[in-house]
Amino acid sequence: MWLEYQGPNDSVRIFLRNYNTRYSTPTDDTTTKYNQLEFTPVSDQRYYEFSIDDFFVANWWLREKNIPPQLSHPEYSNVVSFELQTGSGHLPGEHHFVLRRVELVGQRFDTADWYLAIIVVWAVLILSFLLYRVVELNGEIRERKQREQELIDVNLLLDSRAQKLETKAKTDMLTGAFNREGIEEAIKSGLWEWRRNGKPLSIVMMDIDHFKNVNDQYGHAVGDEVLAGISALVKHHIRDTDLFARWGGEEFVLVCRDTQIQYAQYIAEKLCGIIAKHKFSRQLQVTASFGVATLTGGQSVEQLFKAADDVLYQAKAAGRNRVVVNSEINKR
Repeated sequence: MWLEYQGPNDSVRIFLRNYNTRYSTPTDDTTTKYNQLEFTPVSDQRYYEFSIDDFFVANWWLREKNIPPQLSHPEYSNVVSFELQTGSGHLPGEHHFVLRRVELVGQRFDTADWYLAIIVVWAVLILSFLLYRVVELNGEIRERKQREQELIDVNLLLDSRAQKLETKAKTDMLTGAFNREGIEEAIKSGLWEWRRNGKPLSIVMMDIDHFKNVNDQYGHAVGDEVLAGISALVKHHIRDTDLFARWGGEEFVLVCRDTQIQYAQYIAEKLCGIIAKHKFSRQLQVTASFGVATLTGGQSVEQLFKAADDVLYQAKAAGRNRVVVNSEINKR
């Protein structure tokens, strides 16, 4: 991008607005997805280069449009507008933009297309291999069983290779915490330890109290600072074995492997007190509500997260700024 900017702002913001019928309507321009990038222009620099992976979806748009987590990632399949604005702060004064040229270089392939191509190639190889075995083994029962076993082995190898090729980002751009995909490995590892060695797996769901009021009163830039500040605060006060992730909006989850529910409760109460006492930008103070649950026999991961989410709701209904533990699990 060839750009010149002069004005009071320290940063410039770019939007690639994507239209998708799953969240956009033709009569409302604000329903197009705000794929956002913000950078600091240099006075004597006229040329800037960015990767498409540098963009992320604006958090305020996700909250205002109630976008579900599965649609919260950046999309560029149908970009309908390119917008250039002043960045965070929106300082008054004269802003001079000279946009001379924009180039898009390269071609982006969707991950699903790569997986489909890999599966097709492997399928062709498998079919060729089966044909060879049919010709060579002359239809004997023992040899047919051997072919079936070999097919199973190839399918297992295909699944293993597909998993190794997965390279999706695992970190939330704003807070530096894991995102849902990044926390998935911790949950899988915790499940394996629980089933194999009986090691307990506990989770803590956290929600910032009245966060919408922060955005409404101080602006989304301050709201983003609070989200990033809380993430840094939590990561500083948890163990190396604990994994902290942004679950969506102002909601976070802490995965505590090899941890009894009593200690998970202690961690949640400790974080609750630390957050309540901390002063963020502009001496702003916020609180958070917590729900704690642990994995029990015969329980699925979905049930574990629902149990934590239910007690989190109880914490908010009881006045917020508190920790509630799943008592039903404790009774078992």
